Order: sequence, then structure tokens, then C-alpha cells
Amino acid sequence: MSRRVEKSPYECHIHGPYREYTDVLSHLKNWCLLWVTLGIIPLTILLYTLKVSYCSDSHTAALHRCL
Repeated sequence: MSRRVEKSPYECHIHGPYREYTDVLSHLKNWCLLWVTLGIIPLTILLYTLKVSYCSDSHTAALHRCL
């Protein structure tokens, strides 16, 4: 049976909880970046396959070649 080493809490009573909070947010940020990236790629492929065009107004049609 393997045991995980518990991370020692920060010793400062004023800034310790805040540092733990920022550690959690940093960990969540990495996971959010991963899931957003993994979600954007299939969505882009799907929209490209369906040939969805965002050019509907005359001013955007002048900026982009919409067929």
C-alpha cells in the first residue's frame, strides 16, 4: 500500500489560507485549459464539416470571402 505525502500547510496564519487557495486555483486553471482546448478542436472540426458560415451581414461579407 502506498501512502501519499501530505503537503505541509503554509505556516503563516495570515497568508497561509490565501496561498492554499491560489494553489487550488492554479490546479483548476490547468484542467480548465485542457478541457477547453479538447472541446474547441472537435467543435471546430464539426463546424467546418457542416460548413457553417458566420458571414451574414454586408459589412462582414466585405471583410471575408463568403461563398
